Amino acid sequence: MKEAVAVTLTPSENMFDALADLLDGLLAETRKRDGCLHAMLCRDKEQNELMIVQLWASTAAHEAYLDWRADRGDLHAVHEYLDNEAIYRVYQAT
Repeated sequence: MKEAVAVTLTPSENMFDALADLLDGLLAETRKRDGCLHAMLCRDKEQNELMIVQLWASTAAHEAYLDWRADRGDLHAVHEYLDNEAIYRVYQAT
């Protein structure tokens, strides 16, 4: 079954553009991963929020991606730009 993922991020003060740039680069890599059907970054600078939206072919593909990101340290790097924990939601998609 496909998985849809939505991650909402609130950057620390004055870090919006830097985090958006980092995420743009990371998502370019994400789109090349096996099982990634879609990945995009949504920006709301006025509300100081960034949202990552991804669609994965399967739970296994998404989990393999998260393991890969964790092994590389990318998830930790993103958290360095945040005031609060990311809001991470996963949905079954049809």
